[in-house]
Amino acid sequence: MLQPRYDTAPERFGYLIRALHERSGQRVVVLVDEYDKPILEALETPAAARANRDFLLGVYGMIKTSDAHLQFTFLTGVSRFSKANLFSGLNSLTTEALLFQTGYLTITGEEELGGLPLYRLGYPNREVRQSLNRVLLRRLVQDNERQTANSIRLARLLRAHDCAGLRELFHAFFAGIPYEWHTNNDIARYEGYYASVFYSYFAALGYEIAVEDSSSTGRLDLAVRTGGHVYLFEFKVVETAPPGGALAQLRERDYAAKYRDRGEPIHLIGVEFSRETRT
Repeated sequence: MLQPRYDTAPERFGYLIRALHERSGQRVVVLVDEYDKPILEALETPAAARANRDFLLGVYGMIKTSDAHLQFTFLTGVSRFSKANLFSGLNSLTTEALLFQTGYLTITGEEELGGLPLYRLGYPNREVRQSLNRVLLRRLVQDNERQTANSIRLARLLRAHDCAGLRELFHAFFAGIPYEWHTNNDIARYEGYYASVFYSYFAALGYEIAVEDSSSTGRLDLAVRTGGHVYLFEFKVVETAPPGGALAQLRERDYAAKYRDRGEPIHLIGVEFSRETRT
């Protein structure tokens, strides 16, 4: 039976670990599950998030010691990337760091460049990619029934390889986005916004997707492969490019060349938006 000698949680925790080591003569292993949960659950209340962060720093800091018999290590799924973002200035927590902390992204590559650690992030698996994009779609459309209907129709049209039907459905994608999304910002001026909506619909269905797919002639905006067919998309904003420019670029740069060895039907789809009408 250990009698507490300290008033604060970090001090008591540190004392407990040292006492256990002294009594057992063995190393002490502490497994902490969801160590970041007190911070992530309070992100919408910055003051509480900072207080929780400072408390955790105190607890973990008490464990870290130079004693040879004590060692504190973040295990699977936690790296210098996550620790740096969570414990140094929570006000500057980036979107990618938050997605990493909540398990939607994982580290797929790491290198050091001139002493600067660089991390490549990606989805852990297809299920997580689908789940995240479903969440994004619900946020974009703000109408679960409509978003679900669009997704079901998209899957059926792709299964039937009905490109005419896809054109009609693509219009519905953007007609279903509330106008408030475009209020007080210029997001509708950029190709990336429209491409992201397309990507989220395809990714939510689990299709094989390549974004910004490079070849010897340029970089394709989006490639989707499903049901033995390949769909190649190029996006343009009509106010910044001549009409027909998207499809013309697909043909002139022969983006399909990279996919012809598959022996599968290839569909070239030029998608042109107006930033004025947002359709």
